[in-house]
Amino acid sequence: MIIENTTYKLSFLEMTIAKIRDYNQLVKMRLSLLVVFSSAMGYLYASAGSINWSVFIGLLIGGFLVTASSNAFNQAFEKDIDAKMKRTKERPVPSGRMSFMEAIAFGTFVGFIGFILLFKLTNPACAFMASLALISYVFLYTPMKRITHLATFVGAIPGALPFAIGWFAVTGIFSPEIIYLFLIQFVWQFPHTWAIAWLLRDDYNKVNIKLNPFRNSGDKRTAYYIMIYTLILIPVSLMPFLYSYTHWQSAIFILLLGLYFLKTSYNLFKQQNDKKAKGVLIGSIVYLPLVQIVLVLDKVFIS
Repeated sequence: MIIENTTYKLSFLEMTIAKIRDYNQLVKMRLSLLVVFSSAMGYLYASAGSINWSVFIGLLIGGFLVTASSNAFNQAFEKDIDAKMKRTKERPVPSGRMSFMEAIAFGTFVGFIGFILLFKLTNPACAFMASLALISYVFLYTPMKRITHLATFVGAIPGALPFAIGWFAVTGIFSPEIIYLFLIQFVWQFPHTWAIAWLLRDDYNKVNIKLNPFRNSGDKRTAYYIMIYTLILIPVSLMPFLYSYTHWQSAIFILLLGLYFLKTSYNLFKQQNDKKAKGVLIGSIVYLPLVQIVLVLDKVFIS
């Protein structure tokens, strides 16, 4: 009896741990946390470092839940193509460890709770922007990936909203300033997404995902597009300074970060290979959070 009870407890514990791991995969934990980080930076930028803790915590938890909901819906709707790709076939839904309806029910529940938290603890404008991000990501970008290369453009919209969501949590109103800040993350999405598509081109081509600007993603044309967008990002990233929202000290740091990112894309343009494409991806991951941190520091210590 003691042995049976111990075995049962171990089995239950193992099942619980396995289920937690599945939900961790379903919500794409690291991606969700990066989105929340971006929203937190938007909040701190708009508030110049001053924190209303109930609003800030509501933003973090509510934003995380809405992002988790988006990722759950995305994986549920893409279970057929995820099952065919090496990188994604072991995700909970395509592998069969979680049913389609369980993922949908979870996404609906956490999305609703996240929306309520944002609505009650921040403001309606913030909740609306988060809902816009979820709807455009799940119901526009997700199906469009199978149809047209314009999916990258559409997906860049929800991808660029997290910083703005943090901004709206503080201000609750629209301002030209947030357009310039939105554009930084919007333009950044293109080289970031295309670098990922380059590295995953075999899987993407297999299931006809159209995130690459060209079907043969690993060529000079794609490298050229990546380089052009990283070049465009430099003047775009300086717009807050050019319109007197930030100061020259932060502009210098942001310019240097932009030149570093541009160098990674130029390396890919010179040598079209996976190593250089990975360099662009790493460059994009380094660039955006550092730019956002610099912008926050400008508001906190210089303004």
